[in-house]
Amino acid sequence: MKKSVGLLIMTRLIMEEGEPEELVAVLQKRGEFNHEKMGPESWPGACQITVHGSLEEHESWSGAMFRESGEELGTAVWNCFNGKLDSMAKLLSEKTSSEKEVRTFGIELPAGFLKRVRLNASTGGLHLLRKKQVSQICRLCPEHFSKAVGVDERLTIAMFPDEIEAVKKAFEIFDPETLIGPRHGSAGRV
Repeated sequence: MKKSVGLLIMTRLIMEEGEPEELVAVLQKRGEFNHEKMGPESWPGACQITVHGSLEEHESWSGAMFRESGEELGTAVWNCFNGKLDSMAKLLSEKTSSEKEVRTFGIELPAGFLKRVRLNASTGGLHLLRKKQVSQICRLCPEHFSKAVGVDERLTIAMFPDEIEAVKKAFEIFDPETLIGPRHGSAGRV
């Protein structure tokens, strides 16, 4: 069974001059060329959660999350986790089928971690998603986008459906005071 893990990093930034800090999701855009596969990337220009990758044989979920974070964001980001990644991250989603198992986690880090990011050569850059933009995310599917062409409009935010749900849940967990209605459990802040 194929296993993969994802990590969505949330942080707080001032996004508009004169406005207070707000919670944002740090998304990674898919690049044009995949250096690991030495070929064109599928769905270029689409957004994904901050980190995503497959578990290696006999690797733990937290070990894979830590390794993938280093590969995709650079090893300097590891210092921001203070060795507590598995205890700080909150499970956002878990999807299991007969062929694969995917676990997506979320974590809130101080904005200073962005200064330590050294993106992998295959990335298309970072996109900071504000809560008010979540409703504008398009589903990344063959009916709306070509797997080869991807998302060619710079302002379009398109994501895989399960990752859209992870983003929504992360805003609920890490910014519960902005929810309308009762809280869904106490997640705490990192």
